[in-house]
Amino acid sequence: MKLIAIDLDGTLLSEDGTISKANLDTLSEAQKQGHRLAICSGRSHHDILQILRKYNIKASIISGNGGVIYDKALIKRLVLPDHTVKEMIDLAEHEQLFCELYTNEGIIMKQSGRSMLEEELAEQSKTLDSAVKAVYSREITNLFNQHPIRFIADFRKTDFSALQIYKIGAISYQKTKRDRFMAKLEGRHDISITSGSLGTVEIGHPETNKGHGVSFLADYFKIPLEHTVAIGDNFNDIPMFKLAGISIAMENAHDDVKNCAMHVTDAQNQNGVAKAIKEYVLNC
Repeated sequence: MKLIAIDLDGTLLSEDGTISKANLDTLSEAQKQGHRLAICSGRSHHDILQILRKYNIKASIISGNGGVIYDKALIKRLVLPDHTVKEMIDLAEHEQLFCELYTNEGIIMKQSGRSMLEEELAEQSKTLDSAVKAVYSREITNLFNQHPIRFIADFRKTDFSALQIYKIGAISYQKTKRDRFMAKLEGRHDISITSGSLGTVEIGHPETNKGHGVSFLADYFKIPLEHTVAIGDNFNDIPMFKLAGISIAMENAHDDVKNCAMHVTDAQNQNGVAKAIKEYVLNC
């Protein structure tokens, strides 16, 4: 038996946000052969659960880059302290980054966020490469298609203590803003910092990363790490690549991500997950 940990965006999901029949059929076949599936994503628990229900996929969930682990019931949640949440929001908003909070009730963000990001993207339309601009545009769409979202007017009027916040997304499509924000976080050991998309800085509990999530779930199911498989495309997937028995990057991944994986499969729009599972799990 293997534990197969699969990222969503850029990996299992095609660019249009759907899961192909080829990928679905291969997931089903892997389960018929006795392997366990885990969706391992930076997305919120609620958002992943909605996608799995839509496609009738039965799988464990590692959400928020490992902040929440779920298998039919909550197994583990790594929560950020309230004072850290407030500090991160203040720092991000000072640098004019848009914030989203991942909570036990879903995602919280400001109503004004979409227009802010769209205006920022429009300001750079003359200097951005068309492919990068298209990626940013999809990211904005995906950001506001998450489920469920509660819009608020002011974070300062929000009681964080009851929300069990496990991830903060700080978003800007201007690199200079992200760089200034990241510079203020340099050397911190009380948070984890990663990125699952071009414009986003993702902040979590210091023990939060996909590698810890996969390791915890493997131990929970008593599956040796050498029998784990990790499939992903972005920088937040590297921690699980480093410990998995087999690590597989998508063809559409950044070269630095590919260099951290043992193998490279086809792109997200070419059923790369199906190919990887067939080649390194089902046919082994």
